[in-house]
Amino acid sequence: MNLTTLLTDLNGTSHDYDTVDLDPDGQVGNGPYRVSQLGSSAEVFVEDASYLRMRELGLYYNIPTEVYDDFLNGTIDNIKLGFSGTNLINIFDYNSYDPEVSNFGANGIFTGVDVTPFPSSKRFLFHLAVNF
Repeated sequence: MNLTTLLTDLNGTSHDYDTVDLDPDGQVGNGPYRVSQLGSSAEVFVEDASYLRMRELGLYYNIPTEVYDDFLNGTIDNIKLGFSGTNLINIFDYNSYDPEVSNFGANGIFTGVDVTPFPSSKRFLFHLAVNF
């Protein structure tokens, strides 16, 4: 349930709020229609929150010992380079920052309630591991 849409509709500031009560076809605009449903139905504030996310990715490469063994005289056993990241790709058609975040925690009753949560951060990490 997207309460962000409700709060912005009440102030007439949602991105799809139509300031004219009727569009050219004689239909009530999106925002005024949603506001008119207050107290009778919450269905207009329920959105499809399906998404596709690449949560974690890690790529590592062990450098062959032949590359560095000649000039290091066997003092290093292994060198590994790597890259990892979290939340690298987020694909969703949802009117907020993150369809996975709920403002009210993971309790079964309160999950899926969105009041403009802070989006999940993306992280990019580079790794170097040297074994002596």
